[in-house]
Order: sequence, then structure tokens, then C-alpha cells
Amino acid sequence: MTTDPAVSAPPPRAGIRAAVCIALAAACLLLYSRTLRYDFVNFDDFEYVANNPHINTGLRPENLVWVWTASVGANWHPLTVITHMIDSQIYGQRWVGGHHLTNIALHAANAVLLLLALAAMTGRFWPSALVAALFALHPLRVESVAWLSERKDVLCGCFWLASLWAYAVYVRAPSRGGYLTITVLLALGLMSKPMIVTAPALMLVLDYWPLARFGAADKSLRENLRQFGALVVEKLPWFALIAVSSGITFVVQSQGAVQSLKAVPPMTRVFNAIVAYGEYVVQFVWPTNMAVFYPHLSYRMTWFMIGRAILALVVVTLVAWTLRKNLPWLLSGWLWYLGTLVPAVGIVQVGGQSRADRYTYIPMIGITIMTVWTVLWWAQSNRARQRLLVAASIIWLAALAAVTWVQVGYWRNTKTLFQHAAEVVPRNFLAHRGVGNALAREGNHEEAIEHFELALSYEPGDWPSACNRGWALYCLGRYDEAETSMRKGIKQSIHPEDYFKLGLIELKRSRPQAAVKAFRTAIDKRRQRGEDWPDAFPYLVQAMCWAGDTAAAKDVLVERVRKYPKDALMLTELAWLLGTTQDIQIYDPRQAVEIARQACSLTFQHEVRSLDALAAALSGIHKYSEAVEKVEKAIEYNGIALGELDKKSHTYYDREWLDPAFDIRPDVRLLTERMRERRELYLDLKSYRHDPARGRF
Repeated sequence: MTTDPAVSAPPPRAGIRAAVCIALAAACLLLYSRTLRYDFVNFDDFEYVANNPHINTGLRPENLVWVWTASVGANWHPLTVITHMIDSQIYGQRWVGGHHLTNIALHAANAVLLLLALAAMTGRFWPSALVAALFALHPLRVESVAWLSERKDVLCGCFWLASLWAYAVYVRAPSRGGYLTITVLLALGLMSKPMIVTAPALMLVLDYWPLARFGAADKSLRENLRQFGALVVEKLPWFALIAVSSGITFVVQSQGAVQSLKAVPPMTRVFNAIVAYGEYVVQFVWPTNMAVFYPHLSYRMTWFMIGRAILALVVVTLVAWTLRKNLPWLLSGWLWYLGTLVPAVGIVQVGGQSRADRYTYIPMIGITIMTVWTVLWWAQSNRARQRLLVAASIIWLAALAAVTWVQVGYWRNTKTLFQHAAEVVPRNFLAHRGVGNALAREGNHEEAIEHFELALSYEPGDWPSACNRGWALYCLGRYDEAETSMRKGIKQSIHPEDYFKLGLIELKRSRPQAAVKAFRTAIDKRRQRGEDWPDAFPYLVQAMCWAGDTAAAKDVLVERVRKYPKDALMLTELAWLLGTTQDIQIYDPRQAVEIARQACSLTFQHEVRSLDALAAALSGIHKYSEAVEKVEKAIEYNGIALGELDKKSHTYYDREWLDPAFDIRPDVRLLTERMRERRELYLDLKSYRHDPARGRF
């Protein structure tokens, strides 16, 4: 172990060490305590947890089987997904703060683990404590902690830092048990987030400093190379583990997240990576204008920016190499930063961002070590400098904590998050898309469209903005414009929901055949993901009937009922079709009555639509009084349901992951109106026959 004079100080007593660890954890909890009142945000949180049935239903056996082959957010990280399942099992969606609490607890644990690992490797407690405090309080950590979908970051960080602590112990006292512990921790980290792939290489860097296992000045180059080779061989099983994980990750991310070379050319990626290395260091020193998304730099990169970044990288590298004998932590910390950032720096482009605060979670520790050890070396023999250092450290930590507190506030909800990003980062297409989504969910479709159009002006290929603009236009009744915008985006869309929305638009445009095609595509794409979509079938059947293909619509429903004989929704739709169709070859009200009664027996309080279908079928066999009785009961239940929805309307829109874009209250009101019309028919002793062009009801 290295005992560099820069930080020579006796280790504190065990009680003080424990108190520092507790203070670190408490500071993390205090800084991020506001997130305990926050909800999910519309940036992967819906896909990861809120609207993911495998995760939000908790630790069911089928979910635990699914997790090992699942790609969530274009990533394979089963352990992270399992932790989300555990949170859902404990907290459900009643208290989303519980999910946030897990993130905070992991970050607090990571701060303590970093302190313990560094102290074990360097033999110096107080410098390690300062590094850990800077890590814990720096605002660059906010994205990893406050964003629920970045659970993978803090979880992977936990296993990574634990593996470094275990490695320090192993170097001091090698054993099979210690080696196995490191291997297990690395495997767990890989199943949390593939960012840990650089861990064995980082251990080689730490072998140089502070562990001093090779590179000694008093040994020959051959001897140092021999020692280095032995250390590489020691880590070969870990590199093999990394290779397997990297292969899985590339396959999974190639299915949607990795950007093609055509989208982002190779040299653009390289230049962006070089500039990003410098941008991260600037934000470490002066953490301002931080945002959830930074658009790719290609639109504003200049040769001056690239040249400046290259010069800075070369100068720092040369300085670290030149001073490696007297200040070895400079080279070690710099290689820590450069190396651990490689998987996320954009050479393999994942997503549309140029960089991201979350990517600095582990890499920035290297810069922090360089800073702390160098400043302590500068102050080691001068009491005035030491006093200045103590005061400056307190001020720096307090300032960082204040900025972090403010930055956490932007994660309060989707709208505040993306509004801030749009304000601080120019031409931020994704931020404007996020604001537009939030406004649309509030029902402010006009203003939402303005933000979607801004996003498209900055990034014409932003297909989600095109699709979302189309849906906002649909909500405003501008169906022709909606169809044009939706089709522009749907060419690249990977979301089955966009095809479903296109089907609804086509129905409003009285184009049932186009709607059938869209609904079938939506259902097929969901099926390709291993998911059924029963709620889409009633709309498909309506479109098929409107297109004059009632027999095929019946076949679809019969097949669904055969496959799911106790599905009340499918039974109801089949009864409605048989009991109300104008196609004389399909019309069979007697069979419809039997099927509708079966559907009613499977629903609580005879679900409204099942009762309505039963009433219509009864009218077809001239049982008008019973039809009136059933439809009046349906109207009563529908009124109760509408009252409950109106009571919950404020929370319905507050909990945005419930997707108020599909607010069912207008449909509930329309259904009541239509059922009253049908009641008048039954009172006049007339049966009801449905025209699909009028809609589902």
C-alpha cells in the first residue's frame, strides 16, 4: 500500500470513522428527501415501472422467470428489474416515494462504500472521506439518484464499489474466498448495468496506485512488465465475464437503442466523445446548466471546440505522465476517469444524447481523487494552507449541497424536469417533446402542439414528437392533420400504441379499412413483444364491421372466446355483435342472449357493457320489458362510475402515468346517452340494430 506524504495523518478512532460514515449517509438522505414526495416522470419511468405489468405486479413466479430474458428500456439488467419488483411488492404505486427511498439508500451506501474502499487501498481515512463527501453531494449525482429509471446506476455502483473494497482486502490477504467474492460482486454488477465492464481494467490502474503492485521506480522495465502481465492473468476470468456481458448488452441494445452509423457517423462520434470528456470536467468544477438531456453536439461542434478539447486531454495526460513518480495519483485518477467513461462516451452511440450526467457516477471519482490528493499534497507542510484547505472544503461542500438541493427540485414532475432542460440547453428537442407530453396530459393540446413543432424544427427525425403531435391534433378534432403527422412519425415508431392511435384517427376520418390495418399492426407488434392486448380487439372488430367484413369480425371474436372462455370483455363484444349487427347472416339474438348472460355472470355487479349487450339481445327476441330493466340498471351503474371518475379527476391528471390522454369519461357519458336512446326503443317495443359507423356504442 502507498503511504504518500501528501496525506500523512494518523487514522481516527473507530467511533469517529463510524460517525463520518453515518454523517455521509444522513447527508444523502437529507439532500434527496424531497424525492420521497415525487411521482414517476414520463421519461422511462412508465416503461420501467408504472405501466410495466411484469414489474408493478411484484415478485410473482412468472415475473421472476420473465426477467432473465426481458429487455427493459433496451437493456438487459435482470437484477435491477428485480429490485423494482421488490419495491412494487412492498410499496405498490400508493407511495412512489418508497421507490425513491431505495435509490437514496443505495446512493448513501455507495458513499460509505467509496470511503471504505479508498481508505482500505490508500491507508488514508480523511482524504478518502473528502472524496466520498464530494461524490455524495455533487449535483452531477442528481440524475442517478432522483430518476427512478436510473436505479441501475446506483445499484451497479453499489456492487462496483463493494468489489473495489473486496479487492483491496484481497490484495492485502489473497484467498480463494476473497477472489470468489470479487467475482460474485462483478457478476451482480453486470446484471445491474453493463457500465461495470471496465472494472477489471480499473483494478489494473489501482494496482499501479495506490496499491503499488507494479510500476515501482526502483525496478527495471522488464520486471514491471512481468508484474503487470501477472496481474492481467490474475484478472482473466473477470475479463471473460465482462466479454459475455458485453455481447449480451450489444445484442439487446442493437434492437433499438444503439444508433446506426448512418444516423451518427463514426468521426462525429469520436469528436463528440472528445468534447464530452472536457464538458464533464467543466461541470465537475462549475456545475451549472445541468439537464436531463443534452442533444448531440453534431449541430454545433466547431473545429475550435474539438481542437480545444484535444489540447486539454493531451496536456492533462502529459502532465499526469510526467509527474507520475512524485504524484502518482494524477495518472491513476486520470486513467480512472478516461477508462471508466469509455462505455458511455458515445463511441457506440446509445440514444440521441451527446452526454449525460448519470454517466459520471463512477468515472468522476477519478477526477475527485486527483483534485483531493493534489490539494492535500500542496497543503501538507504549511499550516496556513491547511487551514485554508479546511475552510475551502467546507464552503465547497456546502455550495455543492445547495446546488444539488435546487437540482433535485427540477425532478418534481415531468413538466418541471423538461421545462428546465428546455431553458438551459439550446435546441433541446427532447425537452420540448417532454414539455409537450406534459401539457397534452393536462389537456392543453394547443400549447403542446407548439412544443412538438419546436422539437421537430430542431430534430426533423424526432418521430415521437410527430406521433404525439398527431395525437394532440386528434384530441382537438383536426383529424386530417392528425393523420398526416401520425403517419410521418409512425414510419420509425417502435411503439404499438402509435399504430393503435392511428387506427382511432382513421375511424374518425371514416376510413375503416385503414383503421383495420392499423389496429392489426398494433396488436401484432404487441404480440411480438410477448404481450396480449385484449382492449384493442373491440376497436378492431368495430372497424371490420364498418368495412363490411362482419363475418371476419365474428371469427376474430369467436377465436378469442375459444382461447379465453372466461374473458368477459370478449364475451360481451361477441354478444353485442351477434345481437345488434345489421348483417342478417350473422345476426343471432338468441345466441347473443346466452353469451351476454355468461358475460354478466363473470363481472362485478354485471359490468355496464355486458348489461347493455344483454338488453340489446333481449330486444331482438322481443323481451322488451326485461331489456328495459337491464338497460336501466346499466344506466344506473354507468352514472355511479362517472361520479367516481369525476371525484378522482384531479388525482387522475396528477398521476400522469395513468395516461389521461385516454380519459374514459367522454366515452362513459356517450355510452349513457346511447343507452337512453336504446331504452326509448325498447319502451316502443322495437329492437336495436347497431351501425358501426356511429362508433362502438
